[in-house]
Amino acid sequence: MDDASVSSSQPESGFFNSISLLNSEKAVQELIQQNPVMGSDDHLREFSEALRTVAKALRRSAEGKAAAQAEAAEWKRKFELESKRNLNLECKGLSLREPHSDGKKTETIACQSTDRIEQCCGNNGICSHEVLRDGATNSDFKMVNDKYTRKASFKLSWCCKGEQSDQHQHDIVSFEKGNITTAERSSKQISLKWESDPQTVLILTKPNSTSVKLMCSEMVRWLKHRRMNIYVEPRVQTELLTESTDFNYVHSWKDDSEITLLHKKVDLVVTLGGDGTVLWAASMFKGPVPPVVPFSLGSLGFMTRFYSESYKETLDAILKGPINITLRHRLICHVIRDAAKTEYETEEPILVLNEVTIDRGISSYLTYLECYCDNSFLTSVQGDGLILSTTSGSTAYSLAAGGSMVHPQVPGILFTPICPHSLSFRPLIMPEHVTIRVQVPFNSRSHAWASFDGKGRKELGPGDALVISMAPWPVPTACLIDSTTDFFRSIHEGLHWNLRKAQRNQREPIPISRMASTSSNVNSTDDTSALSIKPKNGLSRSTSLLNITESAAQILIQQNPVQGTDDHVEKFSEASTSLSLPEQHSNDKKIESLASQSADQFEQGSGNNGKLPDVVVKDNDTRKISLTWASHPMTVLIFTKLKSPPVDLVCEDMVRWLKDYKNLEIYVEPRVRKYLLEKSPYFEFVHTWRDGDDTEITLLHKEVDFVVTLGGDGTVLWAASKFKGPVPPVVPFSLGSLGFMTRFESERYKETLDSILKGPINITLRHRLLCRVIKYPAKSSDDETEDYTLVLNEVTIDRGESAYLTFLNCFCDGSFLTSVQGDGLILSTTSGSTAYSLAAGGSMVHPQVPGILFTPICPHSLSFRPLIMPEHVKIRVEVPRKSRSHAWASFDGKGRIELKLGDALEISMAPWPVPTACLENSTTDFFNSIHEGLHWNLRKAQNFDGPTDFVYFSFINDALSQELTAQMSLVPNVLEQQYNSQPIDESNKGSTSEGL
Repeated sequence: MDDASVSSSQPESGFFNSISLLNSEKAVQELIQQNPVMGSDDHLREFSEALRTVAKALRRSAEGKAAAQAEAAEWKRKFELESKRNLNLECKGLSLREPHSDGKKTETIACQSTDRIEQCCGNNGICSHEVLRDGATNSDFKMVNDKYTRKASFKLSWCCKGEQSDQHQHDIVSFEKGNITTAERSSKQISLKWESDPQTVLILTKPNSTSVKLMCSEMVRWLKHRRMNIYVEPRVQTELLTESTDFNYVHSWKDDSEITLLHKKVDLVVTLGGDGTVLWAASMFKGPVPPVVPFSLGSLGFMTRFYSESYKETLDAILKGPINITLRHRLICHVIRDAAKTEYETEEPILVLNEVTIDRGISSYLTYLECYCDNSFLTSVQGDGLILSTTSGSTAYSLAAGGSMVHPQVPGILFTPICPHSLSFRPLIMPEHVTIRVQVPFNSRSHAWASFDGKGRKELGPGDALVISMAPWPVPTACLIDSTTDFFRSIHEGLHWNLRKAQRNQREPIPISRMASTSSNVNSTDDTSALSIKPKNGLSRSTSLLNITESAAQILIQQNPVQGTDDHVEKFSEASTSLSLPEQHSNDKKIESLASQSADQFEQGSGNNGKLPDVVVKDNDTRKISLTWASHPMTVLIFTKLKSPPVDLVCEDMVRWLKDYKNLEIYVEPRVRKYLLEKSPYFEFVHTWRDGDDTEITLLHKEVDFVVTLGGDGTVLWAASKFKGPVPPVVPFSLGSLGFMTRFESERYKETLDSILKGPINITLRHRLLCRVIKYPAKSSDDETEDYTLVLNEVTIDRGESAYLTFLNCFCDGSFLTSVQGDGLILSTTSGSTAYSLAAGGSMVHPQVPGILFTPICPHSLSFRPLIMPEHVKIRVEVPRKSRSHAWASFDGKGRIELKLGDALEISMAPWPVPTACLENSTTDFFNSIHEGLHWNLRKAQNFDGPTDFVYFSFINDALSQELTAQMSLVPNVLEQQYNSQPIDESNKGSTSEGL
């Protein structure tokens, strides 16, 4: 049956199409009549009864939806008539004016359109301008009916290497109506479907292994029986022909020029070995890479998830498709010699899948390296060396050197030192768009050596440099289940991540290492968790269908779709479609799609004669996000630090200046307005809201054009917590004890705000987490939950006042992840990576890297290392019923909530980031903050020998840095001139020369 006919859709009105529901009912009836599996198993009988029950529920739901749609249409008609009537009355009789402090009158408010009315009104029909009030006490509040304040609109633009690009304007970030929101993060898996049957396979094997040779020859015979064209390495071709002359149909190549053309011939790559074989396969493709199917026949297998014993079933499923894949990013490295005349005169670029390492080689001296990020000095490295790794390589050398484990779908570059001679040199994770330059300075005492994925050593002399950036050609590797499950299984099995003997929960969750028998059959391929058939290892598709049906029945019972919720009906309709018998694959199919809701980050190159289109990653232009005002901002909201007389004085002076010279409408907190009125009745013009009224606070984003904070990072967190939805741009001034986000100096607030009001301004979109507390016995966020909480830094679950260890069970996208036994757990944004997570041992992550940090607090396990997950996952932390004590959750260091036995906390990425203004740009501000706030990699030996000394002056802009460098270069010449101009006493000539 057609998938489109049974998929549920949701139109703009918010109601499901009743026709789709009726089609879903027909689909269920057809599924019942097909009776794909014969037998008298109890599970099948229960499942058949459940199907009939849901068919009735679908029919009732369709009738209810039709009635609801008719009622909604009638209410919409009445609303439109009422809006037009009010608009006509407003145009005829209302001409509102508002006096200003300079004596001038504002223009008469023109007749507003219906769209404008809908824009300024909330969902409950109450206009936000009528809710916000002026005054100090409840009795002094007045309705603001005599004025309308227009919220300023603006435009965001992305800049990369000096060029403007708006490709992410509506794909990742939207800013309509002056509100910044991010795209829904529901892309859990990338799926690849063949349009035509693949014809050519390349097999790469591990050398010097008898078992691999036997497996290779057996696989070649089986693939030939399937009439596939087979390519192998020249070494393997010789071995096969030595074994038997029947292998004369196997193809190979003669020189490197033929290797560069392999991606135009090969449809699929099969590797027989470990992770090293996958790295070798990736190194053979200097451009696009075909899908890779890695079989585990080596000593280590973080990427090899397929078992060689069931290669026939695996390859049969791969060739029929669809297949889940993981796009593993690569780094492109350019070696620039000192003798090169220009930056573009480089050696042949090198692509790495895991990491590039720069170390001291055979030298006994410490490695001395200078590191630059986007042409700005970052730091110097004095130690054994430096590792620059992809997220796929985070479980390799970088992990051994102390770096965090990062999910391969998190886009970023890991910056990990090797045994640095500095107590403060912690690992760092940078966004994918940066370009890193590592240079051996001229005053280095020895050369350095670079290696690429553990091979291809190159010597770097003084003056030589290595430039690293993200390559546009990822390596698509096939998944056994899906990307997230495969990653968690690999770190559980390969590294024994957080493995301790007592680890069990009240549900007895299946260990990750033993989930293949269940999870390989039921797979989530899209947002709606639809079921898809996956052949179980060693079993035929018909045998797998029995296990599929049983698993589907269990899922159906757990979800309880009979209660009639929309999500359950939609999921069940898609699940019933996937449970139908396997379709016969036609021979004339072509590749249909490379499907993912994250497809805005990828593009497909042109195919070659029906071959799979080349997978190419678009250039990520999110290096610099610029905000330009489309209309002049008129309203500002000021938040101040508590109990600080210096902050109060700055606030008072700033309010006067903004009103007298900029003529802005000013909002402050109730306590601040009270303080200002005590100082002078002049501040009557300052607006506020009723203290303790959350209804008025929720409408602030509709009034305020931008926010000013006077304090430290805590004041920024407080300001962000006031907005439960979109957040206006925030300008943070440094008046607190800690300032990773407050880059502006309060002494220069006039110049700063003047440039902010004129625009454009560079901003950083800081992601937030959305947290929901689920009280027992509710099972999910669909059931009764407390109101959600948004955090900008982190949510912490700890043991509170209890003396026992915290016992928590953690789930990721519904699958059991691990249990925590220790002081607690931190779930942090990348902006919060320099806060509590850093103190607990987590890595520092650039705020533009999209991800969620999973950091334990003092875990009772030697192998519980911090983890970084992709932004689209949903994490559930549950207090098991058998725990010895309760747990406590805090949100950005406040709002403590007790989690009793059975309670849970669900965390996901919120769609409303916090746009904070930058002093220079996002990357420079971040590096300056960790240099100044944490003294990152600060050591006494970094004296004024060159650009490395600018770690002390990282706040200096690039132009001033260049000028200072030029002045410093003139110092030796000035000293020489002074020395030559001085008269020399001939009697002391010898002693003077010796002294010099």
